[in-house]
Amino acid sequence: MRTETRKSGNRHGLLPVQVEILQYLCACNRYSNTPLAVAEYLGTTKGTVSQTLKALERKGLVTKETDPKDRRVVRLEVTRKGRQVVDRIVPGEAFGAALARLPNEEGAQLPALLDQLLGAMEETTHRSHFAPCRGCNHLELSTRTARCLRRGVTIPRKELELLCRDYEDASASAH
Repeated sequence: MRTETRKSGNRHGLLPVQVEILQYLCACNRYSNTPLAVAEYLGTTKGTVSQTLKALERKGLVTKETDPKDRRVVRLEVTRKGRQVVDRIVPGEAFGAALARLPNEEGAQLPALLDQLLGAMEETTHRSHFAPCRGCNHLELSTRTARCLRRGVTIPRKELELLCRDYEDASASAH
């Protein structure tokens, strides 16, 4: 997948790290779109991310805006042009095609196995877990609303599938 991403990004004049940042920013929620969150997600320094973001801004793929509620925070947004580029980057299709070639029984087990493997890797490496809000310990769901208890805000249901840097596995805290 990395090779396919690299080749696809090259066709658009992007380095692999630029592709990763664009993909992350397209998939994260409004509380996880800061340079610091990008650095945490990639496991790199804020300085490295800063230089890469400047290049993405020059290409018209990302914009930076000061957060209106906290002027110290910079929020990153992928432009329409940036989203079009991400939509044309292919590795997800290759993964889906490969998964479809597995026997049904193995294909059905793979998501759970991958989830277990990645969870074990996170525990071993003590890395942050970026994941959609839907399985988070901080999430309070009722029939009408979804609320993040950590931030004290209502979350639109459509945002429950976006990546969050504050994710805490609800099943892990039950042990």
